[in-house]
Amino acid sequence: MKRFIFIGFLAFLLIPSVVHGGETGKIAGRVLDASTGQALPFVNVWVPDIKTGAVSDASGYYHILNVPPGTYKVVARMMGYAEFEATEVRVIVDQTATVNVELSQEAYQLKEIKVIGERIIPRDVTQSKEVISGEDLAVMPVQTPQEALLTETSAVTDPDRGEMHIRGGRGGEVLYLVDGMSIKDPLVGGGFGMRVGSNAVEEMAIIVGGWSAEFGNAQSGVINLVTREGSQRTTGRVLYKTDNLGYQAFNDMQQPTSLDYTEMSMGGPEPITRYLLPALGVRVPGQVSYFVSGTGEWTDTYYPYNVRRPVFEMGGIELSDRQQNYYTANSKLTWNLSEQKNQKKLTFGFRGSWVKRDGFGWKWRYVPENCYKVREESYQASLAWNHTLTGNTFYTANLSKFSTGREVLPGGHLPNEIVHYTGTRHGTSDDPLDINMGYSGGLDGRDEPFVDQDIYNGLYDFGEPFVDLDGDGFWQWGEPFTDLPAKNGHYDLGEPFRDWDGNGQWDGDEPFDDYGTDGLPNTNDADGSEGNGQYDGGDEPFYDYNKNGVRDEKTGDGFIDWGYDQWTQWHKRRTDIYTLKADVTTQRGQNHLLKGGFELNYHEINHKEIQYGWWQDVDREPVPGEWPNIGVFRDFYFRTPLTGAVYLQDKVETEGMVINGGLRLDFWGPGAQVGELREPRKIRIFGWEVGETAIEGKISPRLGIAYPITEKDLLYFSYGHFSQIPEFQYLYSDTTQFGSAIRLYGNPNISAEQTVAYELGVKHAFTDKLAIDLTGFFKDVRGLVDTEQGGVPPLTYQIFVNKDYGNTRGIEISVDKRYSNYVAGSASYTLAWAMGKSSSDRQGYDYDYQGKPLPLREYPLNWDQRHAVTV
Repeated sequence: MKRFIFIGFLAFLLIPSVVHGGETGKIAGRVLDASTGQALPFVNVWVPDIKTGAVSDASGYYHILNVPPGTYKVVARMMGYAEFEATEVRVIVDQTATVNVELSQEAYQLKEIKVIGERIIPRDVTQSKEVISGEDLAVMPVQTPQEALLTETSAVTDPDRGEMHIRGGRGGEVLYLVDGMSIKDPLVGGGFGMRVGSNAVEEMAIIVGGWSAEFGNAQSGVINLVTREGSQRTTGRVLYKTDNLGYQAFNDMQQPTSLDYTEMSMGGPEPITRYLLPALGVRVPGQVSYFVSGTGEWTDTYYPYNVRRPVFEMGGIELSDRQQNYYTANSKLTWNLSEQKNQKKLTFGFRGSWVKRDGFGWKWRYVPENCYKVREESYQASLAWNHTLTGNTFYTANLSKFSTGREVLPGGHLPNEIVHYTGTRHGTSDDPLDINMGYSGGLDGRDEPFVDQDIYNGLYDFGEPFVDLDGDGFWQWGEPFTDLPAKNGHYDLGEPFRDWDGNGQWDGDEPFDDYGTDGLPNTNDADGSEGNGQYDGGDEPFYDYNKNGVRDEKTGDGFIDWGYDQWTQWHKRRTDIYTLKADVTTQRGQNHLLKGGFELNYHEINHKEIQYGWWQDVDREPVPGEWPNIGVFRDFYFRTPLTGAVYLQDKVETEGMVINGGLRLDFWGPGAQVGELREPRKIRIFGWEVGETAIEGKISPRLGIAYPITEKDLLYFSYGHFSQIPEFQYLYSDTTQFGSAIRLYGNPNISAEQTVAYELGVKHAFTDKLAIDLTGFFKDVRGLVDTEQGGVPPLTYQIFVNKDYGNTRGIEISVDKRYSNYVAGSASYTLAWAMGKSSSDRQGYDYDYQGKPLPLREYPLNWDQRHAVTV
């Protein structure tokens, strides 16, 4: 019975509403008689560009919902009055553009009244939000929206992971949306899960505090991109950039990176339905438009590898890859079934990004062919339906698939193509380490170790006596040899040794490394049978890994001279997310804008990883995944978690105040593959326990207030609870391990991370072109992921848990100058403190490995940046 009560309660939440990042805004205002100040009812307010409008009510108020972002003209008409026209009215997603109308009677004003411009301080903003239009993005000195985010002073970037730390939060705490749909990789977090070209963006909103209930699964910020649609006029754009000026004298003045960048875009009415089908007598109702764009970027960076790359021909032009290669594509097909835009609209979108690059590292200087080759591929396909039911209500529904994958190939090779060695070292290559330095931390010191072992194995081992039939000084297949049982701790005739001078016999000053008598390399064994660190009496053989006939001393230069590093890793992952979303927006009376929605996400996560890929054990018991005999650490899994959310919010707009309040429920389950390992969660409603489930839910209240003090001053405040599902790698990691390192396990019982944040700010407009914004913020964070020790010594391990906490606080000051007198720009300054127990999601593991005690109090985090200025 309790389960039915719970299901009924959940259904009650779902019926009225549905989570969806906004894609449209609102135009609203009041119509008055210019001479008397009286409200004018039944005035027709019209937006010609989208062929939609509204009629003022008895109090003169009007509102136009479901307006796509952009800049519009608004016209008001009424018999007996001169026409009113407002131009350059900018509509921003999830905001209200206020256009108040004053009509003059024709007897006094025969010409139309024109108003130009928009408020530099929107009166309904209850959060820290910066909006960059597509036009502004096109003239900024950046090539992608990701680069534009670097102008946000609240952010500290992590170039290694492509993440942003906003207001002191961890890097994975930002939600990235394109057309309201997430493009973040839920397995490993990071930044944008897909590159998007600047030429595809209509508007980009950066929200760093106080976001409303429609956004979830984020603790530090929300980045929402809305892509462009085609208009009823065909337009196009082509751009090309390069740092190769074609003249050596110019190139000598800079450090060229062999950079080439190009972007192309085109949009307009779709020609088949507009021209071809009507010519054949087939008419498609409404209007169909398209927009397509693409970008390409090729660069060798400031640190190019000196390697030859394959050349291919395209259109008679010879081309080749660079060290880093990036491609994006975007397309959007929009069908407005009625003349009124967004009345009934069906939209299909597809966008993708592809990356092919070489991982740079100084250690690969002498063997660049063995550096990591990184391949990334992401795409998003979506189908959206937007339907306006009445002038007060509309809804949207979305189906989408987002797929993101990454593969890391050492030297471009699969694990079975990497050089290997076995316990007997027969039939395979030598140990792939830095023969000059032992850079990777494995078999270091004198890096050609001997193994004093029983080599009576029926195979020729280097150093055993043989009959040199051809007199070349080396044993060849077919030449007789003596197979010696020599495991006695002394040098026996035929055992290998360090032949420094290449004379074929041991000389007294030739040193050695004794790594044991078990036939395996052990880094903790004594050097030599005498333990004195030198070659003694011919009883310490060595392995000549690079077959140069001499023992190679380390040089300390830090470069790998042959092979791969010890931690050679092959990694391949793919995450597919299938999403169903819907939301409904309705204006109830003059003051209440209600919005609600739901979201369901089904994930398919496929993860494969092999570390120490040069190690092969032919006697190993079968383990999951491909190439089961390869690697010391292996992590293979397939999981299907489910996530979702429900929200409801009310935006109350009055003459003197705007209040934005909402409530959000996020829920998630780890998937059937680990469901039996997850402890059941108690379900309580108003303190009444109604059952148990493997699904976890978090309720997050949100509140924002905007108070216009004067026409030029605005005070705003926000408070909210925010929760975020941890990256799924913390749940599913279950490494099969064949080494002695500390074991690290995922935890299916991990819970959501939580943040309580509030901010207080004031905006002031000096003129209609110049404004300042001052904001103070504070965040308290709990349940951050770290690791802790489990098990009983000496059989201990580390496991991911919710244990860390922290807080951030600061002040932000920004000045915005709109375009006038040929100048536009902005400047900002941030003073902030980011404190916490850990800067890493695996600090417990690292400290345990290093034998260090865990910190007992909060300290400045790695990304704590006291002062930041951007211009």
